[in-house]
Amino acid sequence: MKKIIYIFAVIFICTANYSPAQQKSSTNPEQEKISHPDEPSLSLVEAVKLAKDYIEENKIDITRHYLDNARLLQNSPWMQGKHWVIEWRLKNAYVDGGMIFVIVGMDGKIKITYGE
Repeated sequence: MKKIIYIFAVIFICTANYSPAQQKSSTNPEQEKISHPDEPSLSLVEAVKLAKDYIEENKIDITRHYLDNARLLQNSPWMQGKHWVIEWRLKNAYVDGGMIFVIVGMDGKIKITYGE
C-alpha cells in the first residue's frame, strides 16, 4: 500500500506544474525564432538563385559544367566579410581547369572568377 501511495505522490509532484497549454506553446511556429550566431543572412538557396540569375543575365556558358558545391566563407581573396562561393565544374573529368566560381555576398553583390 505504501508503494502505491508513493507512486501516486511521485506522479502528482511530477505533473503538478504540467500544463497542456505550456506544451502546446513550445511547438508553436509563431514562437520567437532562435538563430545561430554564424547563420548567414543570405541563405544558400537564395545565393544559388542569385548566382544562376547572374550567369543567365551575363550569358555565361555553363552547358559543359555542373553545379559542384557551395561554401560559406569569411574574408577570402575574392571578397571581405561573409559570402558564398558557388562552384561549377567541367563535366569532362579529364580536362584541367574550367571551373567557374560565383561569389555571392550577404548583400547580394556578385563577383565571378575562373579557376583550375
